[in-house]
Amino acid sequence: MVHLIRNVAAVALLVLCVASAAKAQNPHAPIYYNVIGLGSSEGDSAFWYPYPMAVLEMKDTTTHIVRLRFPYLGILGNEEDTLTSPTHLLDSMTFGFRAARPILHFALPSTPYVVMVETIDRNTGKVVEIRPLPYRMSTERFANTRIDKVREPESNLAHALLRREFKPALLPLTIDVNPGWRSREQFDTSGTYSLSFNHPTTNELELTVTVRSASIADIDSASWEQFKEQARITFGERGIAVNSVGDFAVEDPAARSTLKAGYELLAKREDGGTDYIAAYLTPKAVILLMAPLSEPAPSAEYDYFRAIARSFRLK
Repeated sequence: MVHLIRNVAAVALLVLCVASAAKAQNPHAPIYYNVIGLGSSEGDSAFWYPYPMAVLEMKDTTTHIVRLRFPYLGILGNEEDTLTSPTHLLDSMTFGFRAARPILHFALPSTPYVVMVETIDRNTGKVVEIRPLPYRMSTERFANTRIDKVREPESNLAHALLRREFKPALLPLTIDVNPGWRSREQFDTSGTYSLSFNHPTTNELELTVTVRSASIADIDSASWEQFKEQARITFGERGIAVNSVGDFAVEDPAARSTLKAGYELLAKREDGGTDYIAAYLTPKAVILLMAPLSEPAPSAEYDYFRAIARSFRLK
């Protein structure tokens, strides 16, 4: 997705993409560079989401360089791209920087955003200035953005309790599921991400993972207990019994830096069956994993889904 701009027409298009927000700057101008424009560019037709951009004109490239940080990227809103070199060359002094990953949670018709620019002394390597560049990103052209990706099973459904690592296209985590299941990954501007797995023949639902963005401050004991109570109320609000299993943590230490806390429960459905439910809190989202059980817990199937709930790993 990184392109070198080689002609005047392409340069004009790039500047046009970002110029709409160029005036929304800190009134105290940077002394090391001029801000030509801030905004976003589009992905390809299969991934039509805003990729944040900045175009800077350096005043002296022999003494200083810049490093740009683009925060709040990805499904969980907790990813950051750091660029130490430009992705677009406009001329010998003017450079474009484009994040490698898009913003997936945005408001319409515009979204507040901020790019962090670090100016570095070329001789010493020290950071001499850190400056936030806030602006409002125009997002009207992404109003109908939607992803609906179906992936066929990786193998035959040889064993109902087989697990193998699955890598979603959007979620920055992997999960161990049955390679014989068909998967469907969906996301749109409503801000809800869904990853579902179905039986390849009957199309019966086997497992779903849902992600909803949420602003969550530090997770203390009081807020965590309140979250669990809300989960119990949500799944028992129709008078259907909810059985709390308890807190748990994912096995991967790196994933625990994102999935701050986990809670699992069993909820009876209106048809008399039982759902296994695991809920996770992250700094920017709530993740919910649900699986219908075909037999009452405890069972091998129940242990299977509990193992899946603990299998999240960072990619």
